[in-house]
Amino acid sequence: NEALDYQTGLCCAAFLWDITDSGLSLELTALIDEFHGHDDVSRAAQSSFEDVRLATVRFWQNKLHEGLAIKGDLHVGSTHPIELTTLYSTCRVNLLTLTDDAEVHPGPTNYDHSWIRDASISCFATALAGDRRVAERQIDEVFLKKQWHNRYLRARKALCKDKKGNDRYYNIDYCGFFGGDKEKHHNEWDANGQAIWTIGVLDRIYPGFGLPRLGRVLEGVEWIGKHLVSHYSSKDELLPPGWSAEHLGRSDRRYFWDNFWALGGLQEAARLAERNKLSKEKDYIWSLHQRLKIEIARSVETTIKFLRRNNFQDIFIPASPDQEFDEQLQS
Repeated sequence: NEALDYQTGLCCAAFLWDITDSGLSLELTALIDEFHGHDDVSRAAQSSFEDVRLATVRFWQNKLHEGLAIKGDLHVGSTHPIELTTLYSTCRVNLLTLTDDAEVHPGPTNYDHSWIRDASISCFATALAGDRRVAERQIDEVFLKKQWHNRYLRARKALCKDKKGNDRYYNIDYCGFFGGDKEKHHNEWDANGQAIWTIGVLDRIYPGFGLPRLGRVLEGVEWIGKHLVSHYSSKDELLPPGWSAEHLGRSDRRYFWDNFWALGGLQEAARLAERNKLSKEKDYIWSLHQRLKIEIARSVETTIKFLRRNNFQDIFIPASPDQEFDEQLQS
């Protein structure tokens, strides 16, 4: 009852589970590319079955014979070897099946939506697999369209409370921020680092890809630079509290997750500027990268010292620099 896209769920089942000995009979047609968009199922339903079947067979035969091919076996411990060709093709087909009109969604049910976070990894994977058109559309029709350009779109947000229980406000300027309403509403500050990182690595996979998008990258870099701010509990200048690392704790804390992504994005942006011989922009981005790198290192060191004074001895990198932790975050 929770599924938002039953067709995609059935496709995943058909590709991943062998039902030949189950007594079940399943005939399934995956609607990809030949029929795409939000009305793909209704349009396909108005076509003859043979037209849909031939279009689908044609697409998958062409698709799986282009791009990166992997052959051989994968040996893991004493288990039977895994046939890599099937495993790789299964993963690739699953990823493409979750592609809906330029958006690569992380799943067919609760996660049948678009997030910068998931899409950045999916976009990178499709580019490496040779599905350049999918990667390009993801950048141009999702990432760049979600980037805010209104210089008057600003907000003063109470993102956390100080030690006395008073609201701690942050000034957020959304101009240059990569993210739709989900990222904006939930203060998911990892999005800029992820979007910039993805454009940078795609430029290395497809030389020249980043140049026409470089202005948008620089806007995203500028956004990161404007939002490295100190917190009531420390002087470290990091990104504000947010919910992009919701698997690690509450939304009223800063997380190293956001800042490591920002650091990775700045590194790719600086290299992109270098490849395009933009010395002024390159120097600025590397200086911002170095500034954030120092802030992260200092904050990690301070946090680890605090934790060890409080009997958490086995910490490698803590989840958050804010020192009023839930104990579960320290394992």
